[in-house]
Amino acid sequence: MKKKVIIRAKALKSLYEACSWYDEKQAGLGIKFYKSFVITRKQISQFPESYQLSKTNYRLGIIEGFPYLIVYVNDPEAVIIYNIISAHESPEKRFPKNK
Repeated sequence: MKKKVIIRAKALKSLYEACSWYDEKQAGLGIKFYKSFVITRKQISQFPESYQLSKTNYRLGIIEGFPYLIVYVNDPEAVIIYNIISAHESPEKRFPKNK
């Protein structure tokens, strides 16, 4: 069963920045990144427990074809996406300090 997905403002900002960065590198690559994000978001919505659980109870969905992760929590009512980050970022930056 699909769950409702809530995307926090910080995650939307990170998504926009990543799409813009990829478009600067190569025309159309930002759209490809966005489409890959949408596919991963749909998979998370359908199977929220299937992605890696971190020590801080956040889950990490890998955006296929890009070194980016979707940081989310599987709440009873919805999946909440807190951030979209580069897999190369330090662990301290990956997870929000407070939900």
